[in-house]
Amino acid sequence: MHTSDSENDAKYFEELTRLNNELVNVQRALAKKQEELRQANDQLEATVQLRTAQLAVSNEQLARTNAKLVEALAAAQTANSAKSEFLSHISHELLTPLNAILGFGQILESRDLGEVENESVAHILKGGHRLHDLIKEIMDISCAHNGTPLE
Repeated sequence: MHTSDSENDAKYFEELTRLNNELVNVQRALAKKQEELRQANDQLEATVQLRTAQLAVSNEQLARTNAKLVEALAAAQTANSAKSEFLSHISHELLTPLNAILGFGQILESRDLGEVENESVAHILKGGHRLHDLIKEIMDISCAHNGTPLE
């Protein structure tokens, strides 16, 4: 029986040695994987920091661009208002005397005039109506571009 205990002890010791070696191998593999994970984490952290810095630069550029666009929009709106006001005033300044000319032309047209005078009055009225139509077209186009109703 003594030999048998000794054989069992040897087998037990051999099994413990084998298990210990496996455990050591598993620990080494685990340590290797942990190091790989740490390196991957460090690389990922560096990438995140780089991308964050790039995004900060992009955000600054976008903020500057946005500020310029806001200024440009304000300038465009101011210019558009000035243009609309100018067209409103100029159309009034042109249409008021033009309407007077057309009115007097119509009065002359209803009078007994000579052939040459009637022809001259017809030219005055034709040119006046053409000019009136052009001013109205300009106003219509301007209002269509502004999105404002015609006054």
